[in-house]
Amino acid sequence: MKLIATPLAVLCAAVLSMPAYAAKPAKAPKAPKTPLFDTKRLSEEVKVLSSDEFEGRGPATEGEKKTIDYLIAQFKAAGVQPGGDLKDGKRLWTQAVPLLRSQISGTPNLSVAVKKKARPLVQGNDIAVRAALDGFKAVNIKNAPLV
Repeated sequence: MKLIATPLAVLCAAVLSMPAYAAKPAKAPKAPKTPLFDTKRLSEEVKVLSSDEFEGRGPATEGEKKTIDYLIAQFKAAGVQPGGDLKDGKRLWTQAVPLLRSQISGTPNLSVAVKKKARPLVQGNDIAVRAALDGFKAVNIKNAPLV
């Protein structure tokens, strides 16, 4: 069977292909503007937070509360949304972080053996050991590389 192009077939093909030529390429979404880093403003913020008004910013002090309130106000002014703990279906600006304390009772017995000869280590001078938070009373590490 021999195909013959008729004017009607050519016209239909041309009309059907027109949208492809008329479509403009999609514009790439604009990248969000990166806020400029302002060293002068950063210096001012450091001066504010290190001022006597914040009373040292120590944990569980009035200075800590003032610092948190100040930082929350700064985040709000910048348009940041809170991402802390949930309360009544809303996110808070802060989150609870448990403060754990562990203590080694007595003097820890520490040593390193090299070629079967033990060398004692002094806590605070040769090594810094912290109390385990997982209930272990002793730790024994054998054949570990020493760095």
